[in-house]
Amino acid sequence: MKRQIKKWTALLLSAAMVFAMVGCGSSGEDKKEEQGGQKEENQTKLEDTSAADVDETLAAAPHFNITVMLGNFTDSQGVETKQMLEYIEKHFNVTFNYVETSNTTENTIAAIETAVASDTDGIIGACVKTAACVEAAGDVPMVNQPDIGEEMTKELAGKANYLGSVCEDDYAQGYAAGAALYEAGCRKVCIARMTVGISESIDNRGIGFLDFVAEHDDMELLADNQSRGQYADAVATFASAFPEMDGIFCVIANDGVSQAMVTEGLVGSVKLATVGYASSDKQLLENGTLVYCTGGKSAITMTCFLALYNYLLDESKMIDDETRLMTRNSMEIKSVEDFEAMEKYVVGDVPPYNAEEMMNMVHYFNEEFTAEDFAGICDNYTIEDLMSRRSN
Repeated sequence: MKRQIKKWTALLLSAAMVFAMVGCGSSGEDKKEEQGGQKEENQTKLEDTSAADVDETLAAAPHFNITVMLGNFTDSQGVETKQMLEYIEKHFNVTFNYVETSNTTENTIAAIETAVASDTDGIIGACVKTAACVEAAGDVPMVNQPDIGEEMTKELAGKANYLGSVCEDDYAQGYAAGAALYEAGCRKVCIARMTVGISESIDNRGIGFLDFVAEHDDMELLADNQSRGQYADAVATFASAFPEMDGIFCVIANDGVSQAMVTEGLVGSVKLATVGYASSDKQLLENGTLVYCTGGKSAITMTCFLALYNYLLDESKMIDDETRLMTRNSMEIKSVEDFEAMEKYVVGDVPPYNAEEMMNMVHYFNEEFTAEDFAGICDNYTIEDLMSRRSN
């Protein structure tokens, strides 16, 4: 009911604006020309709009309270994501409520029920562990990250409030990590990954890496360490047990892993590839230890927001209704220059997409924008794309 009221309020505001414009004309013909011109202008992308006009337009839209659920907002990805959301909150007429959730379904459901009770308009983030999570939200729309898997997607096919999931191609990232290690000369490798079965998306990173190794007869997998996040300990174990090792893939980057590469004396003899990045990774790129990582993952949450925001404003669906999955291109980092560009254009004052770019990705403001356009933007997300857009 609350969302219906907001929708009708938005329609009434639009009608009021039309009447106001008509009242400003000096003749009948002028009025028709003004209305026709206004209609054409509204149907084109707002490419030359001033920052003040953008903020004024966004501020006039209906207000929404949105709950954001992530594992934490304190690691490098969490800090980057919250900074991006604060930017959105500054320009859009939305209020975010940040909730840290664990990997357990019970805690996630409890957090969802609390959000619903507080009259949230929508939920984004790591909010769908099982179908029970979607049911706990009632009619509150949800956009999840990352992919929940094909089977659960089928199970949720009849749930109108589940708008879909946003992810990166985790399998491709694991495979690319293997390729980066191979190109760096690594042939005897180890993998540190999360215990299989906890997260399908993270499992896929490991599968992609292992497939690459299996496809290359001159590569040997020395060890496959699985844990609930003790990746730095795994690096120490590898260093002790396999002096012949020359490469490590870790499915999740963190400072503990980066520090272990140094404290275990592996710099100079062992290469590292990770998914995500740690704050200390720039030094490992400089000394040649780190050959592959990925960044800019805050754009996943940004995409979740835009998918939800489109739906809240005029029920536009930006994620394919059949697969319920939006797969973003991952931002690969293989050099110090890549890392510095990521710091400047992603972690800096302006997030991966600025306010005007985001407004152009909302059907309510840009009637020409489609789900196909949305998918294309996600596919084109690279360091080069960011640098090109920011240099203009």
